[in-house]
Amino acid sequence: TTASESGLFDHLINVWEFKPGPVPGTCDLYFLVDFKFQSPLYRQVASMFFKEVVSRLVSSLSDRCYRIYGPPIPVLENTYGQGR
Repeated sequence: TTASESGLFDHLINVWEFKPGPVPGTCDLYFLVDFKFQSPLYRQVASMFFKEVVSRLVSSLSDRCYRIYGPPIPVLENTYGQGR
């Protein structure tokens, strides 16, 4: 998803890529969020809470998947800057 004509964001890009995983019935997930607020004040506030917001997004997805598909298998998590 992208937002380009927004009064709040200079830009907002949100990417979710699902690919078949190494074990049948699993998937690899690539998640990227890139954004910049137009307001310097919003940028400052967002930088203070960014990690918490991302953590909640990932947790929400994980909880939903658990309810639909059952317990997870061990997962390798790469954070931004560590490659895919």
